[in-house]
Amino acid sequence: MTKSFLGVDLGATSIKIVELKEEAGRPRLLTYGYTEQSVGYPEKEFTEIPERAIDLIKKICVKSKTVSKQAVAALPSASVFSSVINIPAAPGKDLAEAVRWEAKKIIPLPLEEMILDWKVLTPEAAVGAAVPAVPQKTTRVLLTAAAKKLVKKYLDIFKGAGLNLVSLETETFALVRALVGVDKSTVIVVDMGAASTAISIIENGVPFLNRSLNVGGINITKEISTSLGIDFNQAEQMKYDAGMSPSAGGGVSKIVERALTMLLNEIKYCTNLYQNQEGGTGKKIEKIILTGGGALLPNFVEYLSGALNMRVYAGNPWARIIYPEELRPILDQVGPKFSVAIGLAMRELE
Repeated sequence: MTKSFLGVDLGATSIKIVELKEEAGRPRLLTYGYTEQSVGYPEKEFTEIPERAIDLIKKICVKSKTVSKQAVAALPSASVFSSVINIPAAPGKDLAEAVRWEAKKIIPLPLEEMILDWKVLTPEAAVGAAVPAVPQKTTRVLLTAAAKKLVKKYLDIFKGAGLNLVSLETETFALVRALVGVDKSTVIVVDMGAASTAISIIENGVPFLNRSLNVGGINITKEISTSLGIDFNQAEQMKYDAGMSPSAGGGVSKIVERALTMLLNEIKYCTNLYQNQEGGTGKKIEKIILTGGGALLPNFVEYLSGALNMRVYAGNPWARIIYPEELRPILDQVGPKFSVAIGLAMRELE
């Protein structure tokens, strides 16, 4: 029997779980479940209240009737240091030492407190072109680092929930797997959650630049609540009823637009940073893929496209997943919120 795997996404205000198994070379959906905290703003992350996280994971697994105990989880992008670095070309052990030496220069915490992971990137010349005859003088490496204390918190939560944490990666890699796939073009993935938004520029399937800012769906709701003098729940409902639609009453679209100013500026900053890097002149970003709960905001895709003069799409994490056709309406509705969980569950099926 083919093994199935759980993708578990611990968000700021929600937990999402997806169970996938391989069937005829493609992932098939076995079940899914989630829970959301209906609060104005989370006082603590789930990692800070492990007993709460453990209890909710157990309840979701029971209610959604998951089978597997093998889980894959993700560390929040804002909690992980990630950078593409160039180091002198060196073999094996020497390369590992060179990576650690470079890591000491750019990681703000002592390496003894961090867990390092790194991956040698394929030279751009080797993609769609002949490999140069002259040996490369530098090696391009994707370096990621996470605090050991944070990793231990995840290990403890999953152990408490009775699950075996087989892999732990960053949310960005899960999003690339679920939304970008084998697409080699340069794209921006904007993942708007409840409390924060992660912006990643993906080049040739590799996260090249990652930024995170404390602007999310809750900020928009609070802005509507304050501006119109209504309570949080009313503002939340109005946000999803009106969204960015200019025809909506009460000037809601203008309020939402004001709340998103920082996000727009950050996307523009990331774009300029990428295009102005050394050797980056003329590099083109093909499109923006929008995901997370923010992707459900009415007319948000059209607004971003016009404001940034770029092609913007709502990501579909179910595109490569086999599932019962009768579930399509509900899966389309919740899809953006499940992008990370789906990408995580896909990891061990590749």
